[in-house]
Amino acid sequence: MEEYSEKNIKELENQLLSKIGYFSPRKKDAIQYEKVNRYLYLVRLLYELKAKLHEDGLVITVHNGQQRFQKANSLIKEINTTSNQLLAIERSFDFDVENSPVEKATSGSDLL
Repeated sequence: MEEYSEKNIKELENQLLSKIGYFSPRKKDAIQYEKVNRYLYLVRLLYELKAKLHEDGLVITVHNGQQRFQKANSLIKEINTTSNQLLAIERSFDFDVENSPVEKATSGSDLL
């Protein structure tokens, strides 16, 4: 299982921030900077969700009065949603992220 560490997040932050262009000589592009911050927030959240899922397990027991039944842990859905949000932000970056599973959309002119 992936290990969360603030060091890993800091390395990711440095890598992403190094790819942001400058809006002016002294200021980074504010929109891309905001995307990086959202991305890092979601990465932290994803690590926390995965840790909680590992702790609770894939299947949980629900108690409803006298009844007990098992169902899939709802964190699975949250992890998938968070992963999709991360991929959406990656698609919107104005730079390439190394080792990303997201493929950049090709324009129609590439087909000719």
